[in-house]
Amino acid sequence: MAQITGFLPKNRRFGGYLIYRRNGKNFLREYNPGITKKRLMTDPNMVRLRENMNMFTCLSRATTAFAYAIAPQLKFSDGTIRNRIMKLLANIRKASSSRRDKPSVLISQCKHLLTGFELNNNMPMESVCKLYTESTMSADRKSSVLYAMLSPMVKESFPQATHFRLVRFLGVVSDTIFDEITGKFVPASPAVNGIHATTETDFIPVDASAPEITLRTRLPVATLPPAAVALELLGIEFFKEEGGRYKPVNGARAMKIVDAF
Repeated sequence: MAQITGFLPKNRRFGGYLIYRRNGKNFLREYNPGITKKRLMTDPNMVRLRENMNMFTCLSRATTAFAYAIAPQLKFSDGTIRNRIMKLLANIRKASSSRRDKPSVLISQCKHLLTGFELNNNMPMESVCKLYTESTMSADRKSSVLYAMLSPMVKESFPQATHFRLVRFLGVVSDTIFDEITGKFVPASPAVNGIHATTETDFIPVDASAPEITLRTRLPVATLPPAAVALELLGIEFFKEEGGRYKPVNGARAMKIVDAF
């Protein structure tokens, strides 16, 4: 490798060479720019690489939209939720009818794949309560009624709990598609993505015998387009009553997707 002394030009790259400084000395070597953006986007031998880049970008945008839709309830989640959401959406992308070079994540076509998704894999709903639910969604998908029957199982890890509360959440997530005009991956229905509504029960004693619960929830939206899905999540939180006040038991909560409309 050549070493040079004397004047070092301000522009350290010229022609096919690169001048750089190391340990107080100047060096000259051939410059290899590697793969340029132009080559990456036009080389016919890099078609598969471009497709993989597009799929990753599409999944990243879809994951962000999904996380935004359930953001108010992320207190129920664990540290792996974003990776698990991306894995879930990757399966939906494979099942979606879209081109490989311009992929889409069409959640509206694969609602059945969403059911049972746990926000916290370390604390699944079945580990804290025996649960039976039935949902009835209105024809316009803007409101629904949830009937639940459950028997909480207070785990040894939080025996101090005296009460629990059910949290029912509806959150809207849009399909993610490729916009031919902007050349970017965007929500198909951005106006409704992230719209949500929450309904909670009163505090219920943990020793209550299999209470039957009805929760009515309505989304604050005029219409729900076909390219958007209403996620229905049901969670449970445990509390300790002290002097008429209910304090959350640390880590004693769970939530999952029970349906999608």
